[in-house]
Amino acid sequence: MKYSKIALGLMTILLSGAIAPVATSASSHTTIPKAMRGTWYRYNGKSFNMLKLTTHRFTYKGIDGTTSLTPGQKGYKKLYVQKKHGKYTFNRFTHDYENPGSFKIAKKKIAGHYRKALFQYTPSGYVIVLTKAKYHHDYSFSQS
Repeated sequence: MKYSKIALGLMTILLSGAIAPVATSASSHTTIPKAMRGTWYRYNGKSFNMLKLTTHRFTYKGIDGTTSLTPGQKGYKKLYVQKKHGKYTFNRFTHDYENPGSFKIAKKKIAGHYRKALFQYTPSGYVIVLTKAKYHHDYSFSQS
């Protein structure tokens, strides 16, 4: 009798779990996708620009200085991750100069081999190609 009550209770729990809808986790607007994380480089003719993506930080170092987006900042410097049309944006902006562009991982022929690269689509139609390794060549191109 005691075992049948335990079995009945266990079956009730199992069946209620099977009937109840399973909650799926929504992607966070403050988390950068794992495939994009890491340090990415672009050769600018003299030195390397660097884009460092961590779980909750977007940091760009170039000739004009350093820009950083984090969830704790305000305005266009606040990290806000969205996926639109297969490309990721990392902030909400009101002016074009606040827009770092949209990003996507794709393969690009680099140094004779197809390698994974991070494509940065700028508002002006230029595509900046960033790589995980430092190559003394700029693979960026214009979208026409």
